[in-house]
Parts: sequence; C-alpha cells; structure tokens
Amino acid sequence: MNDTPPLVHGHDGWNILDGLLEGCMIIDRDWRYVYLNDAAARHGHVEKGSLIGHTMLEKYPGVEGSGIFAMYKKCMEGRTAGHEEMSYTFPDGSVEWYEFSVNPIPEGIFVLSVDITERKRAEEGARLSREKFTAAFNASPDLMAITGVSDGKILEVNESYSRMLGYSRDESVGKTTAELSIWADAADRERFVAVLEKDGQVIDFETMLRRKDGTTVMVTDSARVFDLQGEKCIFSTAHDITDRKRAERELRLFRSLLDSSSDGIEVMDPNTLGFVDVNEAECRELGYSRGELLSMHATDIDSGMDEERRSSIDAQVRKAGKAKFETEHRRKDGTIFPVEINVTLVELDKPYILSVVRDITERKAEEKMLRESAEELKKYKMAVEAASDNIILTDREGVVLYVNKNTSSLTGYAKEEILGKTASVWGGQMPKEFYEGMWKTLGEEKKPFSAEVVNRRKDGRLYDAEIHISPVLDESGEVRYFIGVERDITKAKEIDTAKSEFISLASHQMRTPLTAINWYSEMLIGGDAGELNAKQKEYFEAIYGASQQMNEIIKTFLHILRLETGSVAMNPVPVDLGEMVRLTVEESKLPIDKKRLRMREQVQEALPPLKIDSELVRVVLQNLISNAVKYTPDDGEVAISVENAARGSVIAGKTAEEDSILVSVRDTGIGIPEADRDKIFTKFFRAGNAKTWDPNGNGLGLYMANRMIHTAKGTLWFASEEGRGTTFYALLPREEL
Repeated sequence: MNDTPPLVHGHDGWNILDGLLEGCMIIDRDWRYVYLNDAAARHGHVEKGSLIGHTMLEKYPGVEGSGIFAMYKKCMEGRTAGHEEMSYTFPDGSVEWYEFSVNPIPEGIFVLSVDITERKRAEEGARLSREKFTAAFNASPDLMAITGVSDGKILEVNESYSRMLGYSRDESVGKTTAELSIWADAADRERFVAVLEKDGQVIDFETMLRRKDGTTVMVTDSARVFDLQGEKCIFSTAHDITDRKRAERELRLFRSLLDSSSDGIEVMDPNTLGFVDVNEAECRELGYSRGELLSMHATDIDSGMDEERRSSIDAQVRKAGKAKFETEHRRKDGTIFPVEINVTLVELDKPYILSVVRDITERKAEEKMLRESAEELKKYKMAVEAASDNIILTDREGVVLYVNKNTSSLTGYAKEEILGKTASVWGGQMPKEFYEGMWKTLGEEKKPFSAEVVNRRKDGRLYDAEIHISPVLDESGEVRYFIGVERDITKAKEIDTAKSEFISLASHQMRTPLTAINWYSEMLIGGDAGELNAKQKEYFEAIYGASQQMNEIIKTFLHILRLETGSVAMNPVPVDLGEMVRLTVEESKLPIDKKRLRMREQVQEALPPLKIDSELVRVVLQNLISNAVKYTPDDGEVAISVENAARGSVIAGKTAEEDSILVSVRDTGIGIPEADRDKIFTKFFRAGNAKTWDPNGNGLGLYMANRMIHTAKGTLWFASEEGRGTTFYALLPREEL
C-alpha cells in the first residue's frame, strides 16, 4: 500500500511548495507524516526523510499533551481550521516562534508554518522609556531644551542648543522661551502647551528660531510633555533644516523623535576600543549595567570587529573624521541583533571615538519582507499572465494601464494597441444605457459590476463575454483603479442554446406519447375496456402515476427553459392568494393525510387581490408546499400564512422596499445544513440530508420558484435550523388594481 495520498503522490503541482519560505506539512488521519516541504523540515530542525512515513506519536513521544497536538486533533476530528502562535525550545537551547495554520483536507490535515522569531524578538526589543530621552540628551547633535509647563522657564539645554542659537547655558537656563524669542507670543505658547498636554501626545512641527545675533534659523521641532522629578516639563528637540528643508519635509515627522531619543551612545578609547562612557539607552539595549560596560571593549559586544575591520574604520575616520557601517551586536543574554553605527572622532581632553548606535532589526525585517514580497509579486504576475481569462487594469477614467497576454489573443489587438486607450477598443457594442448603468455602479456606488456582453474582435467578429469589474479604493475610500476579468463564453452560449433547444424538442415530443399513456390508463382504470381485476388495476394505477410524474417533470423543464430564455409571457390578473393556497393544499391532501401532518393555514382578513400571473403563483406555491410536506417527518406540522407587509417592515432580516404581500411556508422538517444554504437555489442542487431523506428529486423546484419570484419582481429567501425545520418567505410587490 502506498502511504502517500493521491493529493501529493505524483502531483507535480506540489513541487512548488518546496520553494516556499512557509513550512507545509500533510498529516494523515493515522497521524502519519506524508509530506513536508523544505521549509517545514527546516522549521522543525529535522530531515524530511526522518519524518515521512512515521507518525507523530512515534517520533515525538508525549506529544499528546502539547498545545500543537490539541490544535491538530481539533482540526482532524472537528474538521475545523485552527490558527495559533507558538514557541519551541530546541535541544540546543535555541527558542524560535512560529505561526501555525491548520486546515482539514480529505487525507487528514494540512499545516502551514511561518517563522515569526525575528518579529517576536523585534517586539521584545522595541521599548521606549523616559531614560532613553534623558540619556541621549547630552550626546545628541540636535538642539534640545527642557522647559517647565507651568511657567515656561528653560530648565536645561544641550551644547547643540548653545552652538546653534549663540546663547550659553547660563544665559538660557531660568529664562522663558518667549524672552529668547523662540515663540512669537505667550498666547501661542499656551495653545501649544494645551495641545501637548492632551493625551500626552508628541507634537512635530516646523518653526523659526532667532539666534542671539538676530539671525533666524528654520528647524523641525519635536516636543512632548513628561514628568521630571514630579514636575511637568516639555522636552523639545530641534534639527536645523535651513539648508535642507525641501529635501527633508516628508521625513521630519518620523526622524526627529527617533534621532534624538532612541539611539545608543558609546565613547571609546581609539587605541584600545575600551568603553570610556556609555549612555543609558545603550545599557538598556545590551542588557549590561554601565559599570559592566565600562570594564569591556567593543570587541566584547561586536564579534565581527577584527583587525581588518578596525583598520578600515580607522582609515575612514582619520580621512573624513567619521565613518558609517553595519554590524551585529551581542546582548548579555546572548541574542544577536543588527545595528547601524555612525562613528565620529571627537576632541575633548584627548581624542575619543564617539559611536551612535541604532538598532536596525525592524529595518532589516522590512527589507527581508520587501524581498519576499517582490518574489511573491513576480509569482502573481506570472499567474496573471498565464490566466486563460482577460485581466485588465484601468485608471479611474477607464484608460487601460495593463492587460495580460490572453487579452491580445482573444481580441486580436496587440498590447501596444490597447494600452493608453479605453476598453471600447474592442467593446462598445452594448446600448448606451448599459454603460451608463455600469459606470454608475462602479464609479458612484463603488460596487463590483458583473454582466454578459457582446464585444468585437479586431477582425470584426462578435463574441459573447462574461465580465466582472471591481473598483480598487484608496485609503480615503475613493476609486483609484478598476480591475476587470473578461471570459469568452461564446462556445458556452452555443452549448446552452443547443441544450435548451434539445430539452424543448425532447419535452414537446415526449408530451404526445405521455398524453396517450395518461388517456388510455384513465380509460382502463375507469373500466372502459372491461372490468380489471385488483392486480391489473394496481399496475395501471402505477403506470398512470408514473406518467403523471413524468408529465410534471416535463412541465418543470419547459418552465425553466422559458425562464432562462426570457420567453415567459406574464399575464397579470387579480389573484386571491388565500383561495390559491387553499386549492394548492387540497392538491397535496393525499401525502399530507398519509404522513398525518397538521396543516395550518392563516390568511389575513380583507386581504386585497394580488395582481400577478396566476400560473406563476401556482407553480411557486406547489413547489414550496410540496417541499415542506416531503421533508417533514410523520406527525409533523406545516403552516402557511398570507399577510400584508408594509413598506419598511423587516421580515426575517429582509426589509420590504414597497407595500407587498408576504407568503410564508413553515415546516418542522429536516432543515437545511448551514454548508448548503448558499447553494439551495442553484439548479440541480439538493442538500446532503435531502438526498438521504428522499433519493428521488431533480433539484429544480426551488431554483424554478426563485426564478419565477424574481420574474415577478419579488424576493424569495428562507430561515432554517437543521433538524428543526425551515421557513420560506416570498415577498411580492402589491400593485394597484
């Protein structure tokens, strides 16, 4: 016996999974591994061959008590999908996080795993705190100031502040920002403080500062309210953008706070690379105390700092006074994370190396994601190009921006003849009103549009097509693009026409002999050819019943044929629905009595006649009542009601758009399974429990009833509970007689 299920064995399509970054596994109902792609083996730190053909219980004793096994078991037994994030600790002590999705398949379950370890580490390492702001204060190249909220006095400034504005620290501390002409007036500052204090938000803005010599400088400023030893203060960071304002306009909101508050600072001896000083941000990032780091060297946290790299950095710093590079740092707990380092040679009492260290884990993850997204996009483009349908992308004006290869094959126009023009190049064959309705749906209502149309190829030949167009909206909800899918249905239409003609011909041809069978059967049963014995009469009654059933099937086919070809001739006449219900119930009396069903009829008094085609109503009622009787167990109940429904009234989740008549047929039968409800009005469809209950049936009754109700501009829907019964509702618009 081959252990590999047909889904995997010998199916080249599954080889695609071997190239995915996501892990893919198939486990059969005996808990046996039957398929792993390379990523799944890598995630589990195993060889594929060591698992395939073996069971989970064999390879991982005690797995029954794990969370992942519980999720797998729930999916395996309940046939329900599952999704969960879990961590694994491997024998080597490493901890990795994975996101699992498990879905039921016929052979067992399909498991998809995604490595989210880097994301989890990034989340754990991305912490901001008040200490980061304080620690970076003195080392930042940006202008920084701390002012009191209550009196507006400057409490502290950094050296960049003094250099930029020309005021010494002593000249600044104790003065108000208004005195140093940073703010235009006190009212401006009050408004600014009010905004800052609201929800403790960070405010990014551009402003003009006046230097001590009277000149001005344009800066981007980032400010927020924080508590300093119990007093509310404003922490502001300014960056000179006088010469770069245009280039950095779009970046100012994102860079100012990050650059001034979240970077680690290291001061090192240029000869030994020993740490002379570090800021609190670097201590927190690496997990060491300041005292521990001051006894260490750069090589203790950067294993890649060998002699070759050190020489290269030294050469850059001595030549340009600074250097920038990427490397990896090691935390005290052993975890590794990527960093970007800006190195500057500074002169204090002697030369020092000043390093500004930035964690770039998130950026690296984004770069990785972009690379993966680009690869996925390439796959999607290949799939779109290979699609057998036409796929078209247009702008909001309908100008074609992209078409796939099949569009040229179907229309006969080269891609260059289509791009930059509208789809009317090969369309435009429908009435003006059609396109007006289409654009109203797409452009004004911003809803998808589907229809069957006639288009023209480049050689002039017309063809039938099915189109589906959807608007693509931007973040503000406005239409950005339209994407359309067009399918050539010419052959399908020809086949449908031929099929309909065959059904029509066959149905009409069959009615003649059936009429004869019915007629002669009635005569024989009635004794016109002599008395029949009991056995003969039983046989002829069976023949008569079968011919009647065949006649009903033929009538059903002809009804559906007329509905689908649009040849239904409506003959609206005043119809007494109460009387129509009574007659239809009377026709079903035999099966009702046979099953001992309780039949309840409730017709609202003084109900006005409904102007509608009487044959249409009769067929709909016959189907609904027949279904209710057929699928209700013995001694059950069927209830029919007819009543007014005023405009705006809500019935079982539907709203009457106008004054209508509501017909409802309720039973206590087997109900409709939830999985089958969206297909219940589909041609030839029968619910699974209906087939078990009664194998005989063609799946056309509800389809025909729904089409007829729509032909009469009404609505047919239902509410059901499996095992408890179903109620069908027919809402028919009431016209004045």
